[in-house]
Amino acid sequence: MTESFESYANGFALAGTNGWSGDPGSAVVTARTYTAAVPPGVPLPEAAHERVLRSADALARAIRGETGQAVNVDLMVLARRDALPVAFSNNVQTALCVDTNGRLHALHLWHDGAAWTPRWTALSDAPIATDQWVRVSVSMDYDRSPAGDTFFSPRLNGSLCPTAYGCRAPDDPRSPGPWYMCADSPGRGGPGNRKLSAFEIRGETWIDDLVVSTNAFAHTGPTETNGVPFAWFDRWGLARDPGADGDNDGVPAEDEHAAGTDPTDPESVFRVTDIWTDNGAVFVRFMGNDSGAAAPYIMERATNGLAGGWSVADPAVPRAAAPEPATTWHEPLISGGAIFYRPKTVAGD
Repeated sequence: MTESFESYANGFALAGTNGWSGDPGSAVVTARTYTAAVPPGVPLPEAAHERVLRSADALARAIRGETGQAVNVDLMVLARRDALPVAFSNNVQTALCVDTNGRLHALHLWHDGAAWTPRWTALSDAPIATDQWVRVSVSMDYDRSPAGDTFFSPRLNGSLCPTAYGCRAPDDPRSPGPWYMCADSPGRGGPGNRKLSAFEIRGETWIDDLVVSTNAFAHTGPTETNGVPFAWFDRWGLARDPGADGDNDGVPAEDEHAAGTDPTDPESVFRVTDIWTDNGAVFVRFMGNDSGAAAPYIMERATNGLAGGWSVADPAVPRAAAPEPATTWHEPLISGGAIFYRPKTVAGD
């Protein structure tokens, strides 16, 4: 299903047409020309937009999803701030709303220690400006959970939205992560729908470029930011923010990428873990592998680690192949006193 609204006449009432339902006049195609901001990696079907849909009340679009089918929803939304709704019926899988502080929230199910209950979770601390067009994307997963639960993963302007209330994947419930349990998930008090049956808009909203399909999320334009590929962020379930520290270990994502450490594990930090000698050689083991940057490591040595005077012992240390978490390097023992070693990335860490 694709609705760009460009083919409709200005002033056309959409309710009752092409699967849309609602009160007559609840949603009208409106002439509006705008150029959406293009954050890195965001797909925009059209460079210019001349028709949008203005909704003033509840409007729904029937979706004939199949049981167990993965579905992706993608649309442009003109952000309007409002109070978070108090409750929904128990057949709502998820809902998205921008609160009065400008933060995008998602409705999902969460175990509060006593029971499973719906909750709103802010997907980003950064506020969305009033009347700013943003791209919102949601991937629905109805199949991977071993417990038979249903999940969704939202994106804001192409970037995943991990929080402490999300899990790493439908088949990996550890937190934090970008996947959230649907508010009506089977076995948790919901009706148990394992398919997408409808898309609904409530209140005064402006939308454009609505796409509902089984195609995976894609992007055009740049493929990296600050030298970090978008594919790397997505593989780890991270927001596409090179300065973010998702595991709170004091190391930003761009440095974790350069080092080849796990940006979701606070114990995985670029550091020397072992030094030993064997058969006339010294061995140095340090955290990092080829799961990030491809460039070799650099090993430096010095006779006094505190006084400086570091020199390059090896300019091209091969990275260990993931999932091996650490790289081991060695060289012949050097006589004459203590020797200090330190690994570095090409980025200089």
